[in-house]
Amino acid sequence: MRNKKDEVYYHLMLAPGLILLFIFSIIPMFGLIMAFQKFVPARGIFRSNFVGLYNFELMFSFPDVRTVFFNTIFIAAFKIVLGIIFPVVFALLLNEVRFTGFKRTVQTICY
Repeated sequence: MRNKKDEVYYHLMLAPGLILLFIFSIIPMFGLIMAFQKFVPARGIFRSNFVGLYNFELMFSFPDVRTVFFNTIFIAAFKIVLGIIFPVVFALLLNEVRFTGFKRTVQTICY
């Protein structure tokens, strides 16, 4: 059975991760407010005029919106597929190298 003193250490171990999560995941969410505003940098995020979904209506009214979405999805999928295939093939090829000094050097450089 753990005592309360040990739980303090566990919470302290969680603190750096939670702080980084807050800084890099929660705080940037306030930037989403700009999507619903007529953003003026001089006025800042909280004093710019709220326009609702006007920015999205404007974006979807462009004639080439389908092409833009297709290109975005295609590029993202292509990056995922190539990001899986090339490292696996490289690892398999590197696994076949017999000279361990060369193999470790290449692994170190790649890391």
